[in-house]
Amino acid sequence: MVRMSNVSVPEPGEKIRLGARIIAAPTATRATATSAKIGIDAWAFSCVTPRPYSPCVFHSACVRGTQPDASSIRIAHVNRLEATTIQTTTLSYAVLAEQTGRMLACMSRLAADAPVLVRADGPVARLTLNRPEKRNALGLELMEELIARLHRLSEDPDVRVIVVDAVGPAFSGGHDLMEMIGRDVPFYQRLFDVCTELMETIHRIPQPVIAKVEGMATAAGCQLVAACDLAVAAHGARFATPGVKIGLFCSTPMVPLSRAIGRKRALEMLLTGQPISAETALDWGLVNRVVPPDALEDEVRAIVDVIVASSPLTVGLGKEAFYAQIELDEHRAYDLTKAVMAMNACADDAQEGMCAFLEKRPATWRRR
Repeated sequence: MVRMSNVSVPEPGEKIRLGARIIAAPTATRATATSAKIGIDAWAFSCVTPRPYSPCVFHSACVRGTQPDASSIRIAHVNRLEATTIQTTTLSYAVLAEQTGRMLACMSRLAADAPVLVRADGPVARLTLNRPEKRNALGLELMEELIARLHRLSEDPDVRVIVVDAVGPAFSGGHDLMEMIGRDVPFYQRLFDVCTELMETIHRIPQPVIAKVEGMATAAGCQLVAACDLAVAAHGARFATPGVKIGLFCSTPMVPLSRAIGRKRALEMLLTGQPISAETALDWGLVNRVVPPDALEDEVRAIVDVIVASSPLTVGLGKEAFYAQIELDEHRAYDLTKAVMAMNACADDAQEGMCAFLEKRPATWRRR
């Protein structure tokens, strides 16, 4: 051990004690201790000082023949940490960006494979049936997803209208027959419970639901069109309840169908299973409008624009009252609707709408 200015510098390979540790001195130990004026040796400092401190500070002190003070050590510590942090942060951002990219790509694939696609389009929410390989069959998974989406959208004040459309050449081919083979009674009960819940949910939510129909809508698919508040179809669309032909009568589809088109026409569709054209569906009252395929979106948008111009409170109230009175006898229907109108007249939006009409100005809706 060589002593220089009260500092012991170990010989190369010599064993030394640092606290509870015994280590061997490196072979280049004495390279920085060249003068007795040097107060501290770079190697010794780098050994006994925690690693976050930069050895460059100590080497500079050795070259200058001075001992680094506490502030220099703190600065070195901060610089080392900052450099390490910047390097680590840069690496972390790169890793995060890569992971985020993978996650988004995965989410995009999952979204593309979802049974129901959801898209916001201003005040319109679009629910797109996304099982074209199955002709958008209303299997359990798809119907449950539709119900969940409808409930979520019903709570969104920015959503004023919901449009239901589909991917592929068919709107919907009805129930998924593949999942109906060889099942027990509890499965069938659950299947038709969910189907009924879907149709009733469409009526219960405050936003109008519009079916945008291209291609074929059969069985439960035709039921879905009949259950929607409004329907717009493209030329070439067809509608049928063909269950009778395969031994499974379209009993649940007959509920909204008979209410939409009347007994005789509904029974014709149910008993024969023959499809009707979009033009016949318009004449019978199953759909509201029929247009060329390239004009379908514009026609739906025209209806949406008219609806969103009105008070959302009033639209929701009117929709609820409509379905509440439709099955009542005339006297009870009047009892219900006069009470609804009395409450409606007291609403701020009704007062604002009447004043705006009289004053010949646009109304400002307050949703109350």
